[in-house]
Amino acid sequence: MNIGATSGAASATEVLSVLCVDDEGNILNYLKRLFRAEPFQVLTAGSGAEGLEILKTTGNIGLILSDQRMPEMSGSLFLAAARAVAPDIPRIILTGYADFQSARDAINQGGASRFLVKPCNEQELLLAVRDGLCQYRLGKLRNLAELQLRQARDLVQDRSRHDDRN
Repeated sequence: MNIGATSGAASATEVLSVLCVDDEGNILNYLKRLFRAEPFQVLTAGSGAEGLEILKTTGNIGLILSDQRMPEMSGSLFLAAARAVAPDIPRIILTGYADFQSARDAINQGGASRFLVKPCNEQELLLAVRDGLCQYRLGKLRNLAELQLRQARDLVQDRSRHDDRN
């Protein structure tokens, strides 16, 4: 388990992490090597339960990449649980067992935005991860803009009420 322990939501400029969940250590090692030069950290978990624990204790995760076929908890079930904990984090399934039911479950239950099949083209995987992190950052910026707009409206209303009283 690899944990960069920080808490709270990631800021717009904070280095994000990608949480990779797979029961095969060689796949996790491959992903760490593949992402080594990328501008994000890589966190790894060997099971869905371990992945959920990392998700609950680490605040800078911007993307989840999970295997589908794992003992005890499938990728779809893990992603569904992850979605309940952190609904704004994009989720991707990377699996060697592509069937219609798995894809449907990953999308419908787990909210996966992408379903990739092993062995996956490295460029396709890198682009999917970069795109997911970009979507996460855009969502955070959109939330921040909405908050600033609400605060500005509240300030205008407060000033208007104050002026009406005087």
